[in-house]
Amino acid sequence: MVAGLKYFAFYDQLGFQAGRSTWARDLERFRGADKDSVVAYLRAGTPLVVVPGTVGDPIGGSGILVPGGGSVLTDGVWAWPLIAAELVDMYDIAVPESFRDRMTTVDFVPPRLSEEEVRQVFSAAGGSLKVSADADSSGFEVEPALMILDLRVRQQGAVLCTARAVGGPVDRGQDLWTGAGVRRWRVAGITRRAEELSHLPDGETARVTLEGADPEDVTVGALLRAVPRRQ
Repeated sequence: MVAGLKYFAFYDQLGFQAGRSTWARDLERFRGADKDSVVAYLRAGTPLVVVPGTVGDPIGGSGILVPGGGSVLTDGVWAWPLIAAELVDMYDIAVPESFRDRMTTVDFVPPRLSEEEVRQVFSAAGGSLKVSADADSSGFEVEPALMILDLRVRQQGAVLCTARAVGGPVDRGQDLWTGAGVRRWRVAGITRRAEELSHLPDGETARVTLEGADPEDVTVGALLRAVPRRQ
């Protein structure tokens, strides 16, 4: 189902490798007769990468802010940013015919993927969904983050997972959050090939133990950002 994952409506400002060098205003436009069904489909995919914060209108400066707009959804065949639904709704961004065919095949109801299927899709994406350290073009500092690739053990107050550092190294003892400022986790341990690490270098993967908030809040694809340290 995930061989040759396809991508829709990614653009440079989102910061993923998919869509690099493509500006949102240059996305092709075409209004289809089934627009409402397409928009509903794009809002209902399974989360693949969770990005906290809001994303503004990258085309017309309407002033809208889409919570989690940079997050990535999938139906197991295609992947797209959450804000794609708003771009199709407001600006008639063209949906590829093969993607429309996919939607029609499932009656415009994207299948809900299991955690194992999400892991397979994320693996198929490879580096296409890697977040670049220079992704933020708004002038704000980009904090390092952990991208959750696999969940191994959930227990009260702790999670053992496989994670990748993005946007910079993540230290043992580092506090992480989703950006909401309420739920926080602490990196209690970083292990790779039975070796305890003091930090996880940018772009590298290891087994990570998180302690703190509700383990059920940690999901495959989640992006947990480093809480800025006080100077």
